Amino acid sequence: MAREADDTKDEDEGKDDVEDDAGSDDEDEAHDGPDDEGASGDEPAEPPPAPERAASRPRRRPPAAAAPKGGGTSTRNIVIFIGLVGGLAAAFAIVGQMGSGGGGAPSARYVAGKTYDIALTLTVDDLRELGCAMPADVGDLHCAFESQANKPSPKGQKPLEDATLLQPYTTVDQAGQILGAGLWAQPALKEKLDKEKGATQSPRFSVDCKFEVKGMSQDTFIRWHQRDGWLPGSGWPVGQLSDCKVSPTK
Repeated sequence: MAREADDTKDEDEGKDDVEDDAGSDDEDEAHDGPDDEGASGDEPAEPPPAPERAASRPRRRPPAAAAPKGGGTSTRNIVIFIGLVGGLAAAFAIVGQMGSGGGGAPSARYVAGKTYDIALTLTVDDLRELGCAMPADVGDLHCAFESQANKPSPKGQKPLEDATLLQPYTTVDQAGQILGAGLWAQPALKEKLDKEKGATQSPRFSVDCKFEVKGMSQDTFIRWHQRDGWLPGSGWPVGQLSDCKVSPTK
């Protein structure tokens, strides 16, 4: 009986040892589980794919594109276009004035006190159409009006009778415009007027004259037709016309 009791005791102790070992193993596994998870959270088991690593890096900004060398071309073309339009407008204005006895800007080549050979372009209608307004006289020369308000000059308004009455004229070479007096008092011009009296058309012609410059116009306005408004005419050479001859018709 004592031996059986000892065997029974040994079996119970063996079971306890097995259970203790099993429990110890379970505790170790339970302990190892969280550590493995923590380790896997701190350091990934495998490196992330290459595209993900590249995406995590800050991207380098590409260099700014250099401005094309021809960047100013469009601006230059616009400036050229505006210049062409302005030039055409000025050309049309000059052509329009030429048809009415007008022309380009006055020339700076004239000097007071000197006499020049000059050629003027005219029609017989210019006798009554051309006019100027100027408050003061230049020497003994005057305009038909004293102001833009059409205030007449007390010295007269009839170019056929008054050799000191100024009118605007244009040179044949378009070198400039002048204010000249005495043109229609010239014998050659009177003969021209007599020949074309009553004519239905007045073709343009030219005359060659001597032009004695007396000074420059100030606060002056001109017009090419009586029905037109006044235009600026300051800074023009003012002088006496003489020895005029009608040029042969070409």
